[in-house]
Order: sequence, then C-alpha cells, then structure tokens
Amino acid sequence: GGALCKERLAPCSTFKIVNSLIGLETGAAEGVRALRRWDGKKKYLEVWERDHTLESAFHNSVVWYYQALARDIGRERMQRHLARLRYGNETIGEELTTFWLTGALTISPREQLELVGKLYRDKLPFSLPTVTAVRTMMESADALPHFGGKTGTCVRLGKTRHGWFVGAFSSAGDAAKVKAKAEYVFVTLVRGKRAAGSRARERSK
Repeated sequence: GGALCKERLAPCSTFKIVNSLIGLETGAAEGVRALRRWDGKKKYLEVWERDHTLESAFHNSVVWYYQALARDIGRERMQRHLARLRYGNETIGEELTTFWLTGALTISPREQLELVGKLYRDKLPFSLPTVTAVRTMMESADALPHFGGKTGTCVRLGKTRHGWFVGAFSSAGDAAKVKAKAEYVFVTLVRGKRAAGSRARERSK
C-alpha cells in the first residue's frame, strides 16, 4: 500500500549498487575487475571464501569485499555522495562497514524506485563510464532474460526481516537495452520468512 511505499528500511545488499557507483567514481575501486584478496578466514558463505573482483563480489553479494571498499571510500566521501544522491535518511551512524545492514541507513521502496530510474536514465551525479559499469553488473546472471537488478536479504538475530529485488527490464528481445535504456524499473519488497530466497522476490515482481 501507500504507507509501505514510504516506509524506510535497511537497504542491505541493494546498497551494493550505490557502494559500487561511489567506489568506481572515487577510484576506491579501479574498475569492475578490481581484485581484493580473501583473508583466509571462514565466511558466512563458501563462495565468499576466495579472492573477488568488484564484479564477482556484486554478483555473489560478498559482504567483506564491500566492507573493504567502504573503508577505502572513507566516511567523508561516502557521506558526501549519500547527500548528493539524497539516499534515504543519508545516515551512516557509527560503523562505516555495516551501516547499510544494521538499519542506520534506511530507504523506502519509493526512494529505491527513484534511484533505479535515475540510474537507467542517466540522471545520477556520476560519470557515464561509472554508470554503465554498474548497469552492466546488474544484468542478471541467472534465468531472467532482459533483466538487470540486485537482490538484498536483511537478517537480524538470525531471522529474515525483509528482502529487496530492485532493477530494470526490457520487454524487447535485445538484452543490451537493459544495460542502456530499460523500458521499466521496479522495486519488490518482501517481508518476513518469504524474503529469505531471491526466487521469492523474483517471482513476486
């Protein structure tokens, strides 16, 4: 309903869209192949337990990679870009490496939709190479043709609170149109246990 569209919630892994934009624009990430080394410690998912590039970290939602990226961006530059984007409540809080996960930073579905719309219509305050790189990373790697997007599952105290699927799609046969000028942008928000699986969000679109 209308109230839910305005309710602000933690963006969780959908913030990787913005973290990537800021990282590329500031040079904290030197392109989508920017490699970061796994520290050898056990991680939440096995796929995280290896070296990653920005692109592979985006596709696999590798939290440690984006935490390192946030540290390299730094609080001042991160805050400045959140303000320029008018991203939700624009709040980092005390911890630079978890603010998009804990609820310090929140954004509404309506604001997510505005952000994705600007991303696909070249209306964001970033260079064209940066925007194009992120849109290309968003192109879905699974069985959803002509889609580009990012999921995000928000878990607290071991329980799934909500899940996002944000992005754009084209009904045309040419998948390249998704990378450039998508026909439609969308935001899906699922609350509770159903949010745990990305397929639930993808089907609910």
